[in-house]
Amino acid sequence: QPSRQRPSLKRSGSSSFHRSVRDLGESVRRRSSKSFGALKRQSSTIFEGINQSLPTTPSGWALLTLSAASVGLQHELKVQRELTAPPIVFCQDSGRTALNGRMERIYRKLSDGEGGILTRTVTPSLFIGTRGVVSSTAAYALGDKVSELPVRRVREVMRMGADGALIVLDWEIPPSTDENVSSQQQQPHQQQQSTNDTARVDNIDKPVVLLVHGMNNDSTFGYVRSMMRTATERGWIAVCMNLRGQDGRHEVKNPTPRGHNAGYTGDLRGVVHQIERRLKRREPDKQNNVSDDKDDRYKGGPIFLLGYSLGANIVTKYLGEESLHGTLPKCIGGGAAMGNPHHIHSGTI
Repeated sequence: QPSRQRPSLKRSGSSSFHRSVRDLGESVRRRSSKSFGALKRQSSTIFEGINQSLPTTPSGWALLTLSAASVGLQHELKVQRELTAPPIVFCQDSGRTALNGRMERIYRKLSDGEGGILTRTVTPSLFIGTRGVVSSTAAYALGDKVSELPVRRVREVMRMGADGALIVLDWEIPPSTDENVSSQQQQPHQQQQSTNDTARVDNIDKPVVLLVHGMNNDSTFGYVRSMMRTATERGWIAVCMNLRGQDGRHEVKNPTPRGHNAGYTGDLRGVVHQIERRLKRREPDKQNNVSDDKDDRYKGGPIFLLGYSLGANIVTKYLGEESLHGTLPKCIGGGAAMGNPHHIHSGTI
């Protein structure tokens, strides 16, 4: 008899457990249905209230649209006022040295009055300048303004002597210097206002603006083309150094295992040295027995470096390294860093 009663106890226990689980499920379903029903009634009440408050005439819709536009414009004006400010200037004070005195003179010149570059207020444009994402999207959508000057565009593939890397340089030469600057054209291609060719730019007798783009960018990006156009409109020669592995056309592949990064300045150093050798030098002063190699006075140049984002860090690091060791070429007239990342490590990239 005991052996016969044990299965009945097991069956009764399992059935009670199943009943409790079933009752719990039904309770949860009832509560969830009640909650969803209440939420549906509440949302329908809200939508009904909104529908009742909406205007029913064209004049009412026009008034509502003007009110919404006014609120949006007021918010944009508030954001614009908050972002309107002069640039923040950082300077490393190294005591009373000749270099620090030169920096102070440059700062005074750039901050002269309200129209100085470092003191004038920068006001972003409404709706585009106040939104970084909108500004970047507009730059891609609208593209770059075509230069009104008949500039000559030259593409040069420069080989680095250190490891054989191929660096693509895109030059823009203004018409005033076109007849003075020589190049060995290989594949000329005529366009409306310019010529794209593969060449070597030589015999440079004008200032050169050397640009270094940001990460995953190249010379075809709008901000690069805009700055190159600005330089050529002033009669200067503009050249963008595409970091190794980047060329904008996917034509030149990187033959080395090393890629570009924020800390490697060897490519920029090699490009600067090669451009330096192409600058025109002044005729030697035979009367005073002074040669060009001694006084290092150039007829061409100087070379100004301009870096953006990752390229800004490369330019800054290059200038610091060369200045620290006293090997900065005499042809370097200055450098500027735009949007330089101050904290570069694995946690922020």
